[in-house]
Amino acid sequence: MQALAGKRGEFMETFCIVELVQWTETKLQWLCEEAKEKETKEKKLRRLLQQGREQLKHLTFSKESERHVLLSQLEKQEQLLDEVHQAKRGKPT
Repeated sequence: MQALAGKRGEFMETFCIVELVQWTETKLQWLCEEAKEKETKEKKLRRLLQQGREQLKHLTFSKESERHVLLSQLEKQEQLLDEVHQAKRGKPT
């Protein structure tokens, strides 16, 4: 009877070890899947961040170009205004 109880105890111990190994493998698999999902999300966010930076860079460049064009036009209008002023001063009234 004791021999049978000893065998039963060994069987239960082995069974528990097998369950623990299976649980550990499942847990590791789950953790790996979670890590892959997080990595995928991080890559997506990094790509979106880079796209946002590129868009901002392009918009900044466009605004700066537009600013230069407007300043150039303003300078031309000031020159024309000065010319008109000088022409009026030179004319007899």
